[in-house]
Amino acid sequence: MHTRTALRALAVGAATALTLALGAAPAQAGLQHCEHHANGKVCGWTAQNYSGYPVLEFVYWPGDLGQCQGAPAGISSMWNRTSYVLRTYRSTNCTGTPLVWSPNQARASMPGQTDNSTRTFRLSTS
Repeated sequence: MHTRTALRALAVGAATALTLALGAAPAQAGLQHCEHHANGKVCGWTAQNYSGYPVLEFVYWPGDLGQCQGAPAGISSMWNRTSYVLRTYRSTNCTGTPLVWSPNQARASMPGQTDNSTRTFRLSTS
């Protein structure tokens, strides 16, 4: 009985350590639909902290690099699951000062764009 309890505690401890070690990728339940897709996807949600409704699931194709892409209104958090730099804009034509995202970067909130004002985005190599 004590062995079984000790093994359970060890398993829970190992799972907790693994979760903390993988902290670079957001672990919220709202990200599950984006997580099981390999790199090549940009996801967005209507609320901060990857909650609310998933309103953007953009799958990158080679011809998309450098192209201005429209985004649905109401995005408050995003995850760039691509190997490219992502820029999000408040304008409808990818102009103005962007919020710049590194490859595979997620943001639970979007500084300067917290009023759900992201309208367009673009992927680039730098």
